[in-house]
This record gives sequence, structure tokens and C-alpha cells, in this order.
Amino acid sequence: MPAIIDRETFEQAQVLLESRLRSGVRAKFGNTIHRYCGMIKCAEYGANFIAKKRTVAGKSWVEYTCNSNHRYGNEYCTAHTIREEQLDEIIHTELVMLRQEILDSSKKYDEIVKEWNKKKPKYDKMIKEFTEKIAILKTQIEGILMEHQRPRARSDVQQHG
Repeated sequence: MPAIIDRETFEQAQVLLESRLRSGVRAKFGNTIHRYCGMIKCAEYGANFIAKKRTVAGKSWVEYTCNSNHRYGNEYCTAHTIREEQLDEIIHTELVMLRQEILDSSKKYDEIVKEWNKKKPKYDKMIKEFTEKIAILKTQIEGILMEHQRPRARSDVQQHG
């Protein structure tokens, strides 16, 4: 499979996996930490899936199963299992599709920005013109208000005088 993350991200993931191993959050001391432990839940009752290593005829694999079924049997929950390699493939496929969606969206937004940048000088000019018109209108409004205040001030002086 082709790489879907860069080397730096991979290294960071390895550090996180190592810290999980040291902290014992997902596995008892010395046990293997499986990729998806604690991340998958049963659709029926919400129990976590647990990892089990299976070996048949010399071939080994890891599968995840509903913990409720594992502990209490079929009376409590039906047996749900999925192999780790199936999960890897599902997640890889989803990540590839998500990456493509992001790239497609990025191209679309690049075009929008490109078009906007073409029109920006025109918009800047319009903004400048409207700002100047607003300043003129404010000056005119102040003048009108001052004219209306003068007769009132004169009448106030005449009434009190």
C-alpha cells in the first residue's frame, strides 16, 4: 500500500503507541497493544471490542470481538468479529477518499481565491469611493444638524432674553 501519511506523522504515531505501551492504558504489562483496542464499540449494546490473537494451522491474525459476547456469551450479545487487516483496509480506503475530497475542495477554493484576487483591485477601488462618499455625507449631515441647531439656539436666547 502507498503511504498515506508523511514520515514525521508516522514517527509521532510511533511515539504515541510507545507511550500507550509504557502507561499500560490499553494493555496489561507486557501484552501487545493492538491498534484499535478501545476505539471500536458494539452497535447492539455499546460494549468495547477487544483484540484476540488467533492462530489456525500455523497462520496467525488479530481479530476484534464484542467484549460482552466474549465474557457473557451469545445470550447477552451476538458474536461480532472483524479482523485487524479488514479494519486496516477499511480505514485506508476511507483515508484515501477523505484525502481526495480535501484535495478536490482545495482546488475549488484555490479557484475561488484566484477569481477573487482578480476582482480585488476593483473592489478596493469601490470601497475607497464609498468611504469617500460616506465621509462627504457625514459632513453634509453635520452641516444640516448645525443649521437646525442655530435657529433653536436663537429662539432659546430670544425667549430667555
